[in-house]
Amino acid sequence: MTLAEAVEWYEQRLSGINPDGQRLAKQFRKRLAARSEGAQAEAAVFHYLEVKNLNPRLLEDPSRGGMDFECSFGGENFAVEVTAFGRDTVTNRSGYPDELSGPGYVNLPSIISLVRSRISDKAVQARTYDGPRVLAIGSTHVIASTLFSAGVHEFLTGEASIAFNVSSDGLVGDMHMATALKNAAYVRPTSDGLESFRPRYALVLLFAIHGGGAHVTGIIHPAPDRPLSIAPFRNVPFARLEWPVKDNNLRVEWVIADPRVDVHYFIHI
Repeated sequence: MTLAEAVEWYEQRLSGINPDGQRLAKQFRKRLAARSEGAQAEAAVFHYLEVKNLNPRLLEDPSRGGMDFECSFGGENFAVEVTAFGRDTVTNRSGYPDELSGPGYVNLPSIISLVRSRISDKAVQARTYDGPRVLAIGSTHVIASTLFSAGVHEFLTGEASIAFNVSSDGLVGDMHMATALKNAAYVRPTSDGLESFRPRYALVLLFAIHGGGAHVTGIIHPAPDRPLSIAPFRNVPFARLEWPVKDNNLRVEWVIADPRVDVHYFIHI
């Protein structure tokens, strides 16, 4: 299916929910007309969850707020909240147009900041569900896949720079990468060391949505208030920060050996 067909499929699924199906479908059409990227992401994520046999179902009337879907895996339920970045927003923040135009400057820190802010903004919805939570962030921008995967490291560690130690005799040791944790999403310094924060979402799924599917990349919170295994999303490459941090050495790793994005296709169900 194309993205448009996946959207139509999702609307039909909403229509089949009794007794409120027609009302839910009508509300979805309004969201699609008012902010197409958000509605497209909602449909794409639901389709993904359905294909992965996670039994997605509406958790709450979208007009009343709260998390969007509830899923189940291995006897455990978890909630999924869906949000999206508009193409114009990504273009303005990244500095790259929404069309392939060859090599060019990309403001990656601004995109990382956008993801971090969205996680904070969506904390309100997370409080309505007393179980593990997942935040799915979608974008249909032409280079969304590159932006999402390239920014994972600094998203977890903050803005990095080349550093070296000096003494009165000059350079001491080798140059190395260092960070003051500026703009790090989940870790911040304290008087005693480091602490984690923004614990509402155990996992973040980044959906780079294209005409026939999506590329999916994941991020793991180091210490969420409601932990969730990555088993429901076994084909997704997740980046995680080794926690707790030892000897002030931040280690970011992929939890699969070959960190390639999980390619999802909109297939007929």
